[in-house]
Amino acid sequence: LKKAYVWLELGNSLKAWDYADFELEEDELERLAELKYLRLYLEDRKKFDLLYQAAMRSMESGELQEAKTELSKVLEVLPHNSDARYLLGLVHYNLGNRQEALGLWKEVMEETPLFLTLNFEARLARLACLREEGRSQEMKEEYKELEDHL
Repeated sequence: LKKAYVWLELGNSLKAWDYADFELEEDELERLAELKYLRLYLEDRKKFDLLYQAAMRSMESGELQEAKTELSKVLEVLPHNSDARYLLGLVHYNLGNRQEALGLWKEVMEETPLFLTLNFEARLARLACLREEGRSQEMKEEYKELEDHL
């Protein structure tokens, strides 16, 4: 089980799954709940990783509708994943769905701490999109909010 956690921390849920698959000894029954939780998480993480990788391939090959579908599935598996939400915003932006992109990036900003790069990238994406949309007052307000945090 320890090796499973190590692989999970290293970001390789597939390897973690390999090490989480074992038989419990009689004296380890109290760890059963922990193991069940870990297995459920790893199953979801495995699905997430496969879908996320497929979405990235679709984005790289310019198949934005496919990427949108895959990222939506990613968020069904792990609904609070800000990376997937940010990328889905980029896909919507490139498909011309500016309002949807702005909403997704706003959620990323609300879900992630300000010091994370992803939060900053979502803020910049929103500012650029607001500028393109001609929504200068909103853009100024968001810029001021960002300035106040720095």
